[in-house]
Amino acid sequence: MNSPTSSTLPQNDLENDQWNDLLDSLKTLEHPVSVEGLPGASKAYLLAQAWKHSKRPQVVITSDQISGETWLSDLRYFLHHEKVRASPQFFPTWELLPYEPLSPFSEVSGERLATLNGLLENHCPILVVPVEAALQYLMPRSSLRNLTYDVQKGQTLDREVFEMCLADNGYIRSHLVEERGEFSSRGDILDVFQSHQSHPIRIEFFGDEVESIRKFEVSSQISIEECDQVKVLPIRELCLTEKDLQGGVDKILQYGREHEVNASHFNELVEKLQNLKSFS
Repeated sequence: MNSPTSSTLPQNDLENDQWNDLLDSLKTLEHPVSVEGLPGASKAYLLAQAWKHSKRPQVVITSDQISGETWLSDLRYFLHHEKVRASPQFFPTWELLPYEPLSPFSEVSGERLATLNGLLENHCPILVVPVEAALQYLMPRSSLRNLTYDVQKGQTLDREVFEMCLADNGYIRSHLVEERGEFSSRGDILDVFQSHQSHPIRIEFFGDEVESIRKFEVSSQISIEECDQVKVLPIRELCLTEKDLQGGVDKILQYGREHEVNASHFNELVEKLQNLKSFS
């Protein structure tokens, strides 16, 4: 078995050969490569060089959210500096304590879902993940695929069914879209504000045909960019079907009966599941 290659960043011209040998090892990755003595942002510089020379997907596991954000910033800087067309992605934690009776912010869930979708489509060359996020259970790949909708200009789309799907995916119907996670329907226009996007999208129909797709400003409602297609992701990481919902409620009630738990302790949870379809 080949032993790992161990190296440090070059301190002077005499070490350039060692640095070149390290880059050659990163191109092939025939055996593990161990690098020591990298202070500060130099670790991100090395990974940027590794991507530049190998074009292999990379995953960076960090100790916490803050160090992950620092890694992401450093990687973006060095990749831009090296003129490498690779966009590192960040998979954030929920930033909630265990058993805390709260749901993550919609922006956090949106960013996580967008990153997972990028992984499914092989659009995530470098992924930075805090260890807490790496240890969490995730939505199955099949569920994310089934709950993601591709809308293209010129496509025939059953609008009523699409609106029902948006509601099932956690979007809230409103008269006018102002916040992330909302959608509205007015005449031939359907507005959707995804939680991972900075601007909502406006889909204009001609009958059942998608005539145009545009991004627009929330404050002015003025269109700012036309799109040929858009991918609409779910708003929550946990989207329950009616079958899943009823099965979960039945199991909760059965557990309460078997353990002789006061039914009032379950009322709030069961009511939320049946009416809100979420734990928030």
